[in-house]
Amino acid sequence: MPLPAYSGRRALCHATTVLPPQAPPAGLPPAVGSTVPPGPSGPRPATVSAVFWVALAQVVCSLLGAAVLAMFLLAVDTGSGEGVAAAALLLGVTVVVDACWLGLAWMVRGGSEVARVTLAVLTAIGALVALAFCVVAWAVVVPLVGLALQSAVLVLLFAPATNAWFAGR
Repeated sequence: MPLPAYSGRRALCHATTVLPPQAPPAGLPPAVGSTVPPGPSGPRPATVSAVFWVALAQVVCSLLGAAVLAMFLLAVDTGSGEGVAAAALLLGVTVVVDACWLGLAWMVRGGSEVARVTLAVLTAIGALVALAFCVVAWAVVVPLVGLALQSAVLVLLFAPATNAWFAGR
């Protein structure tokens, strides 16, 4: 539908015209209200994309481990309801933490240096927790897989290609 014409002038465009986002010329900052997101220059290296996919695998592993532990808590519940409350709390905290962790990985994929450092610190803490759980319950495979995935995230976050991409900001 064309725009209404005022004062005898014709409309110059249709209301459905959508302009694609355009990046500013090299060396200039994006315009205020620009739809082009700021980020590191150059194409995203495979290591940065791999951070997101390994983080997604870690989230799946974490949810699987929490579900197994919750089933164990429900199995040993004596009818007092404490096992149900503990399982609900465990699953709730796991979902919230995993959602935040996956969100940080998505932001790293988009080029956020703050998310990169935050994800590295939280991943290191998570790896230490997984390592402690592996020492206590050595026969459980899920913490070992989680530890391996978290170690992979830490390596990928500071790989040479990732460092070069973030340095190009």
